[in-house]
Amino acid sequence: MWLPLHTACLRRQTVCRRSFVGAFLKSTRRHRGDADVLCLQSFSWTWSTDVQGASVQKTRRPLSSRPVGEHRSAHRRCKDALVKMLAAPINPSDINMIQGTWRTEAVLSEHDVITLPNDIPLLAAATLGVNPCTAFRMLSDFEDLKPGDSVIQNAANSGVGQAVIQIAAARGINTINVVRDRPEFTELSDRLKAIGATHVIKEEALRRPEIKDLFKSALIFKDVKVRGFWVTQWKKDHSNDGRAFRAMLDELCDLIKQGKLTAPVCTEVGLQDYSKALDTAMKPLISAKQVLML
Repeated sequence: MWLPLHTACLRRQTVCRRSFVGAFLKSTRRHRGDADVLCLQSFSWTWSTDVQGASVQKTRRPLSSRPVGEHRSAHRRCKDALVKMLAAPINPSDINMIQGTWRTEAVLSEHDVITLPNDIPLLAAATLGVNPCTAFRMLSDFEDLKPGDSVIQNAANSGVGQAVIQIAAARGINTINVVRDRPEFTELSDRLKAIGATHVIKEEALRRPEIKDLFKSALIFKDVKVRGFWVTQWKKDHSNDGRAFRAMLDELCDLIKQGKLTAPVCTEVGLQDYSKALDTAMKPLISAKQVLML
Protein backbone atom coordinates (compact mmCIF):
# COMPACT_ATOMS: atom_id res chain seq x y z
CA MET A 1 0.00 0.00 0.00
CA TRP A 2 1.47 3.35 -1.01
CA LEU A 3 -0.15 5.37 1.78
CA PRO A 4 2.34 7.65 3.58
CA LEU A 5 1.58 7.89 7.30
CA HIS A 6 3.48 11.02 8.25
CA THR A 7 5.61 12.23 5.36
CA ALA A 8 4.60 13.87 2.13
CA CYS A 9 4.58 11.50 -0.80
CA LEU A 10 6.84 12.18 -3.76
CA ARG A 11 8.95 14.43 -1.62
CA ARG A 12 11.95 12.25 -2.19
CA GLN A 13 13.21 11.44 -5.67
CA THR A 14 15.74 9.13 -7.27
CA VAL A 15 16.84 8.53 -10.84
CA CYS A 16 16.79 5.16 -12.57
CA ARG A 17 17.43 4.46 -16.23
CA ARG A 18 14.28 6.03 -17.61
CA SER A 19 12.42 7.85 -14.89
CA PHE A 20 12.29 9.54 -11.53
CA VAL A 21 11.04 7.36 -8.74
CA GLY A 22 8.79 9.11 -6.26
CA ALA A 23 9.09 7.60 -2.81
CA PHE A 24 6.10 7.26 -0.50
CA LEU A 25 7.79 7.06 2.86
CA LYS A 26 5.97 5.00 5.47
CA SER A 27 7.12 6.05 8.89
CA THR A 28 6.49 5.31 12.52
CA ARG A 29 6.92 7.45 15.61
CA ARG A 30 8.77 5.95 18.53
CA HIS A 31 8.78 7.66 21.90
CA ARG A 32 11.81 7.42 24.16
CA GLY A 33 11.20 9.60 27.20
CA ASP A 34 11.11 13.15 25.89
CA ALA A 35 12.57 12.05 22.56
CA ASP A 36 10.40 11.94 19.46
CA VAL A 37 12.22 10.06 16.73
CA LEU A 38 10.94 9.54 13.19
CA CYS A 39 12.11 6.15 11.93
CA LEU A 40 11.84 4.68 8.47
CA GLN A 41 10.69 1.09 8.41
CA SER A 42 13.58 -1.38 8.48
CA PHE A 43 13.76 -4.88 7.11
CA SER A 44 15.63 -8.04 8.08
CA TRP A 45 18.20 -8.49 5.36
CA THR A 46 21.98 -8.40 5.46
CA TRP A 47 23.01 -5.34 3.46
CA SER A 48 23.26 -1.77 4.75
CA THR A 49 25.29 1.38 4.20
CA ASP A 50 26.08 4.67 5.93
CA VAL A 51 24.05 7.70 4.88
CA GLN A 52 23.92 11.33 5.92
CA GLY A 53 20.78 12.48 7.62
CA ALA A 54 19.21 15.30 9.58
CA SER A 55 16.78 14.09 12.21
CA VAL A 56 14.94 15.45 15.21
CA GLN A 57 15.87 13.63 18.38
CA LYS A 58 14.14 15.86 20.95
CA THR A 59 11.21 18.07 20.19
CA ARG A 60 12.15 20.45 23.01
CA ARG A 61 15.43 21.47 21.46
CA PRO A 62 15.58 24.49 19.12
CA LEU A 63 15.54 23.67 15.44
CA SER A 64 18.96 25.22 14.90
CA SER A 65 20.57 22.57 17.13
CA ARG A 66 19.41 19.54 15.13
CA PRO A 67 22.43 17.41 14.22
CA VAL A 68 23.48 16.22 10.79
CA GLY A 69 25.46 13.02 10.95
CA GLU A 70 26.08 9.55 9.64
CA HIS A 71 23.27 7.03 10.10
CA ARG A 72 23.08 3.36 9.26
CA SER A 73 20.53 2.75 6.51
CA ALA A 74 17.87 0.10 6.93
CA HIS A 75 18.63 -3.45 5.86
CA ARG A 76 17.24 -4.57 2.52
CA ARG A 77 15.36 -7.67 1.61
CA CYS A 78 13.81 -8.99 -1.59
CA LYS A 79 11.58 -6.41 -3.34
CA ASP A 80 13.12 -3.49 -1.44
CA ALA A 81 14.83 -0.59 -3.18
CA LEU A 82 17.75 1.53 -2.06
CA VAL A 83 16.65 5.04 -3.02
CA LYS A 84 19.05 7.93 -3.47
CA MET A 85 17.45 11.23 -2.52
CA LEU A 86 18.05 14.17 -4.83
CA ALA A 87 15.77 16.93 -3.51
CA ALA A 88 13.34 17.20 -0.61
CA PRO A 89 11.18 20.27 0.05
CA ILE A 90 10.38 21.35 3.59
CA ASN A 91 6.60 21.32 3.88
CA PRO A 92 4.71 22.84 6.83
CA SER A 93 3.62 19.37 7.93
CA ASP A 94 7.28 18.41 8.39
CA ILE A 95 7.58 21.06 11.07
CA ASN A 96 4.08 21.19 12.52
CA MET A 97 3.41 17.44 12.75
CA ILE A 98 6.63 15.48 13.07
CA GLN A 99 9.47 18.03 12.93
CA GLY A 100 10.83 16.34 9.82
CA THR A 101 13.56 13.87 8.94
CA TRP A 102 15.77 14.04 5.86
CA ARG A 103 18.44 11.66 4.62
CA THR A 104 20.53 11.07 1.51
CA GLU A 105 19.34 7.47 1.04
CA ALA A 106 16.50 5.26 2.24
CA VAL A 107 15.40 1.66 1.86
CA LEU A 108 11.82 1.38 0.65
CA SER A 109 9.43 -1.34 -0.42
CA GLU A 110 8.73 -1.48 -4.14
CA HIS A 111 5.07 -0.83 -3.23
CA ASP A 112 6.01 2.56 -1.78
CA VAL A 113 7.56 4.06 -4.92
CA ILE A 114 6.09 5.22 -8.19
CA THR A 115 7.74 6.34 -11.41
CA LEU A 116 7.59 9.84 -12.84
CA PRO A 117 8.77 11.01 -16.27
CA ASN A 118 12.48 11.71 -16.35
CA ASP A 119 11.98 14.72 -18.62
CA ILE A 120 10.40 16.95 -15.99
CA PRO A 121 12.59 19.31 -13.92
CA LEU A 122 13.95 17.99 -10.64
CA LEU A 123 12.31 20.70 -8.50
CA ALA A 124 8.97 20.10 -10.19
CA ALA A 125 9.26 16.39 -9.42
CA ALA A 126 10.37 16.95 -5.83
CA THR A 127 7.47 19.31 -5.06
CA LEU A 128 4.79 17.43 -6.97
CA GLY A 129 3.24 15.25 -4.30
CA VAL A 130 1.73 17.80 -1.93
CA ASN A 131 0.89 21.25 -3.28
CA PRO A 132 -0.03 20.44 -6.91
CA CYS A 133 -2.05 17.41 -5.77
CA THR A 134 -3.91 19.57 -3.24
CA ALA A 135 -4.66 22.20 -5.88
CA PHE A 136 -5.72 19.56 -8.42
CA ARG A 137 -8.20 17.92 -6.06
CA MET A 138 -9.70 21.21 -4.85
CA LEU A 139 -10.32 22.32 -8.43
CA SER A 140 -11.70 18.92 -9.47
CA ASP A 141 -13.72 17.44 -6.61
CA PHE A 142 -16.07 20.13 -5.26
CA GLU A 143 -17.62 21.90 -8.24
CA ASP A 144 -17.87 21.15 -11.95
CA LEU A 145 -15.84 24.17 -13.01
CA LYS A 146 -16.00 25.23 -16.66
CA PRO A 147 -13.84 27.58 -18.73
CA GLY A 148 -14.80 31.14 -17.82
CA ASP A 149 -15.74 30.27 -14.22
CA SER A 150 -13.90 31.99 -11.40
CA VAL A 151 -12.40 30.90 -8.09
CA ILE A 152 -11.11 33.04 -5.24
CA GLN A 153 -8.33 31.92 -2.93
CA ASN A 154 -6.33 33.36 -0.08
CA ALA A 155 -2.62 32.70 0.55
CA ALA A 156 -2.26 32.78 -3.23
CA ASN A 157 1.51 33.14 -3.03
CA SER A 158 1.86 29.79 -1.22
CA GLY A 159 2.90 26.60 -2.98
CA VAL A 160 -0.72 25.46 -3.18
CA GLY A 161 -1.84 28.90 -4.32
CA GLN A 162 0.67 29.00 -7.17
CA ALA A 163 -0.44 25.53 -8.28
CA VAL A 164 -4.12 26.58 -8.17
CA ILE A 165 -3.34 29.57 -10.39
CA GLN A 166 -1.53 27.47 -13.01
CA ILE A 167 -3.90 24.49 -13.11
CA ALA A 168 -6.91 26.84 -13.25
CA ALA A 169 -5.32 28.86 -16.06
CA ALA A 170 -4.68 25.65 -18.02
CA ARG A 171 -8.40 24.88 -17.72
CA GLY A 172 -9.51 28.40 -18.68
CA ILE A 173 -10.68 29.23 -15.15
CA ASN A 174 -10.20 32.73 -13.74
CA THR A 175 -8.57 33.19 -10.34
CA ILE A 176 -8.99 36.01 -7.84
CA ASN A 177 -5.95 35.79 -5.61
CA VAL A 178 -5.73 37.28 -2.13
CA VAL A 179 -2.36 37.90 -0.45
CA ARG A 180 -1.28 39.81 2.62
CA ASP A 181 0.12 43.27 2.04
CA ARG A 182 3.89 43.59 2.00
CA PRO A 183 6.52 46.06 0.73
CA GLU A 184 7.08 43.99 -2.44
CA PHE A 185 3.37 43.56 -3.21
CA THR A 186 3.67 44.90 -6.77
CA GLU A 187 6.52 42.51 -7.55
CA LEU A 188 4.57 39.58 -6.08
CA SER A 189 1.42 40.56 -7.99
CA ASP A 190 3.35 40.70 -11.25
CA ARG A 191 4.91 37.29 -10.59
CA LEU A 192 1.54 35.66 -9.87
CA LYS A 193 0.01 37.23 -12.98
CA ALA A 194 2.95 35.93 -15.02
CA ILE A 195 1.99 32.34 -14.12
CA GLY A 196 -1.69 32.90 -14.91
CA ALA A 197 -3.39 34.85 -12.09
CA THR A 198 -6.38 36.90 -13.31
CA HIS A 199 -6.53 39.30 -10.35
CA VAL A 200 -4.32 39.80 -7.30
CA ILE A 201 -5.71 41.80 -4.38
CA LYS A 202 -4.58 42.62 -0.87
CA GLU A 203 -6.18 40.87 2.07
CA GLU A 204 -6.95 44.25 3.60
CA ALA A 205 -9.35 44.99 0.73
CA LEU A 206 -11.64 42.21 2.00
CA ARG A 207 -12.13 43.89 5.36
CA ARG A 208 -14.45 46.58 4.05
CA PRO A 209 -18.07 46.31 5.29
CA GLU A 210 -19.52 45.82 1.80
CA ILE A 211 -17.25 42.81 1.21
CA LYS A 212 -18.45 41.20 4.43
CA ASP A 213 -22.07 41.67 3.34
CA LEU A 214 -21.22 40.10 -0.04
CA PHE A 215 -20.02 36.89 1.59
CA LYS A 216 -23.04 36.73 3.88
CA SER A 217 -25.47 36.95 0.97
CA ALA A 218 -23.52 34.34 -0.99
CA LEU A 219 -23.90 31.84 1.84
CA ILE A 220 -27.66 32.42 1.97
CA PHE A 221 -28.70 32.93 -1.64
CA LYS A 222 -26.03 31.18 -3.73
CA ASP A 223 -25.67 27.96 -1.73
CA VAL A 224 -22.02 28.65 -0.99
CA LYS A 225 -20.61 25.90 1.24
CA VAL A 226 -17.59 25.80 3.51
CA ARG A 227 -15.67 22.54 3.14
CA GLY A 228 -12.37 21.46 4.59
CA PHE A 229 -9.84 19.51 2.54
CA TRP A 230 -6.65 17.69 3.50
CA VAL A 231 -4.78 15.90 0.71
CA THR A 232 -3.31 13.36 3.16
CA GLN A 233 -6.84 12.25 4.02
CA TRP A 234 -7.68 11.99 0.32
CA LYS A 235 -4.69 9.71 -0.20
CA LYS A 236 -5.72 7.63 2.78
CA ASP A 237 -9.27 7.30 1.46
CA HIS A 238 -7.93 6.23 -1.96
CA SER A 239 -5.09 4.04 -0.70
CA ASN A 240 -6.59 1.01 -2.43
CA ASP A 241 -7.20 2.85 -5.70
CA GLY A 242 -3.82 3.44 -7.24
CA ARG A 243 -5.39 4.32 -10.59
CA ALA A 244 -6.91 7.57 -9.26
CA PHE A 245 -3.58 8.72 -7.90
CA ARG A 246 -1.72 7.62 -11.03
CA ALA A 247 -4.19 9.48 -13.27
CA MET A 248 -3.75 12.66 -11.25
CA LEU A 249 0.05 12.45 -11.42
CA ASP A 250 -0.06 11.78 -15.16
CA GLU A 251 -2.20 14.86 -15.78
CA LEU A 252 0.02 17.03 -13.57
CA CYS A 253 3.17 15.75 -15.29
CA ASP A 254 1.64 16.49 -18.69
CA LEU A 255 1.04 20.09 -17.57
CA ILE A 256 4.65 20.31 -16.38
CA LYS A 257 5.98 19.03 -19.71
CA GLN A 258 3.78 21.54 -21.56
CA GLY A 259 5.21 24.38 -19.44
CA LYS A 260 1.81 25.09 -17.90
CA LEU A 261 2.77 24.01 -14.37
CA THR A 262 6.07 24.92 -12.79
CA ALA A 263 7.50 24.37 -9.34
CA PRO A 264 6.88 27.18 -6.86
CA VAL A 265 9.66 29.63 -6.28
CA CYS A 266 12.30 27.56 -4.48
CA THR A 267 15.45 28.22 -2.50
CA GLU A 268 17.91 25.35 -2.87
CA VAL A 269 19.77 24.56 0.35
CA GLY A 270 22.49 21.99 1.07
CA LEU A 271 21.84 19.42 3.78
CA GLN A 272 24.51 20.92 6.03
CA ASP A 273 22.56 24.19 6.06
CA TYR A 274 19.21 22.56 6.79
CA SER A 275 18.73 24.40 10.12
CA LYS A 276 18.76 27.71 8.24
CA ALA A 277 16.20 26.32 5.80
CA LEU A 278 13.96 25.19 8.67
CA ASP A 279 14.13 28.60 10.31
CA THR A 280 13.31 30.33 7.01
CA ALA A 281 10.40 27.97 6.31
CA MET A 282 8.81 28.99 9.62
CA LYS A 283 8.97 32.73 8.97
CA PRO A 284 5.87 34.66 7.81
CA LEU A 285 5.59 36.30 4.39
CA ILE A 286 8.05 33.86 2.81
CA SER A 287 6.95 32.80 -0.67
CA ALA A 288 9.94 30.64 -1.60
CA LYS A 289 9.81 26.93 -0.71
CA GLN A 290 12.95 25.67 0.98
CA VAL A 291 14.32 22.59 -0.80
CA LEU A 292 17.12 20.46 0.60
CA MET A 293 19.45 19.32 -2.17
CA LEU A 294 20.72 15.90 -1.17
